[in-house]
Amino acid sequence: MRLPSIAIQALRSGAIWSLLATGALASEAPRYIAEMSPFQVRNMSGTWAPENGLATIESVTPSEWRTNDPGLTDLRGVVVAWSGGAKGEGTRLIVHGGGHNDSANNGVYQFDFSGSDRPRGWIIAGQSPVAAVRESASYADGAAAASHTYDGVVQVNNRMYRFGGARWSERGGFFADAFVFDLAANRWSRLPDVPSDAYYEPSVAYDPVSNKILVMFSNSFANWAFFRCDTNQWGAARVPSSALGIEASSAYDSRRGRVVSVGNGVNRIITPDWSAETFSVSSFSPSGSTGILSRSALAMFYDPERDSFWIFGGATGSPGYASIYEMDAGSLSITAYPLSMSTASFEADYQGSFGRFVFLREWRAIGFVTRTDAAPYVIKLPPPDTSSTEPRPPVNLDVR
Repeated sequence: MRLPSIAIQALRSGAIWSLLATGALASEAPRYIAEMSPFQVRNMSGTWAPENGLATIESVTPSEWRTNDPGLTDLRGVVVAWSGGAKGEGTRLIVHGGGHNDSANNGVYQFDFSGSDRPRGWIIAGQSPVAAVRESASYADGAAAASHTYDGVVQVNNRMYRFGGARWSERGGFFADAFVFDLAANRWSRLPDVPSDAYYEPSVAYDPVSNKILVMFSNSFANWAFFRCDTNQWGAARVPSSALGIEASSAYDSRRGRVVSVGNGVNRIITPDWSAETFSVSSFSPSGSTGILSRSALAMFYDPERDSFWIFGGATGSPGYASIYEMDAGSLSITAYPLSMSTASFEADYQGSFGRFVFLREWRAIGFVTRTDAAPYVIKLPPPDTSSTEPRPPVNLDVR
């Protein structure tokens, strides 16, 4: 393939990075998202109901799982328990949870926001039959057991990695299980266990340059470790100088090469050396609208186009369902923005949101779901801050 001369000149001049950063080469947003205003919220029902007619997690769940789930909170337990999703990028919102005695449902639920006037809707994959359920890391069919996933799941390319958590069990407790789900092949594979001697609530951060995941815990006695996606192996386990907060959520600031973690008023900056597989941990004191950081089980991600973190959701009663919070990644100052519509449609025992969202990065929006019997939401984000945009490589650029 020969690049046209104009493309070669752009690459040499660096103009291609500017075009990508400002969205000039980005895929066009669906009409139903493009016409929204910043901080406007839309529920994917009614006018915006999905093309396949499957608007809710309940609508795509097989009847045996709607009626025979052995869990105490049955299908609702997929989201009302301490469960999240894959902190996704792209167009798919991925939901996966359950665990302990809330729900044995191990389905990988995926809502596709792509389309034009309406999103495509829900599909489900990786789900075992109810008859395969057992109290083990894997069910009888070899698929991963349901789990309280906390902040321990992350989407990497076309795979969903899951580390630790509290799997389906009448007894409860934390386990060192690690799994990967191939989203293209719809196949679970077990990974080597997390190399920790004290398991607790997990939180993860992914670095695309090294292709490694740092797996962390909210217990000062729990080892942290780097997982190597290239080889499906672990680096050496290390005890941190300070643990994360209870029910913490973390996001990776790719510009500064550091992880920011928040939860229950415990604010941490983790600076990894991805090559040496070491890290340092320190505390930070944010400014501005800091009340949201006293909450737990928040949803959080880094936005390179604005060089900031978006923080929202949380457990029942969190203000993160009426407002979304932007924390400047440099100054760590927080600004609250009221949403046009509350997304607080959850049960009274709702335990958090964690990674149950997708950053629709090219479309400047978030996909988010809060319950199994209601459609997801879209939250529109403001445009990029061109004064602080981080250049990035040409992802999915096809020059002919």
